[in-house]
Amino acid sequence: AGRIDDPDPVRKAVLEREASHTTALGNGVALPHATVGGLDRARVLVAVAPDGVPFGPDDREGEPER
Repeated sequence: AGRIDDPDPVRKAVLEREASHTTALGNGVALPHATVGGLDRARVLVAVAPDGVPFGPDDREGEPER
């Protein structure tokens, strides 16, 4: 069960994790992450959001992370 055929549980887990505490590091960087059941190993996704993504009140510069 290593392949992610349905991204919804991953999306939900990441959003729930982010709601509990921001993963914004500042300087335009965030490391959103979560524990997702049913995977046989860790997965990594790297993405760049040209317009940025607001990561909440802990965003240290007041600018969205990219």
